[in-house]
Amino acid sequence: MNADILDKSRVESVMASVKPEIVIHLAAIHFIPYCNEHPYSSSDINIRGTMHVLDAAAANHVKKVFFASTAAVYPI
Repeated sequence: MNADILDKSRVESVMASVKPEIVIHLAAIHFIPYCNEHPYSSSDINIRGTMHVLDAAAANHVKKVFFASTAAVYPI
């Protein structure tokens, strides 16, 4: 199943349908040049999208959510 993490109702629907015990959240915009050129849309996807995943996981009693980050979050 596919879902855009900005589509809260779709994320909730997928999570309710699949009923996972564990979620590995890897959805993000991580290409730094793109993030620098589009800071608001990148932040929206990365922050609000993650909130949608976490909210849906909590609503569906997911036991664990794993979240990955990159070294790109550290300044040069």
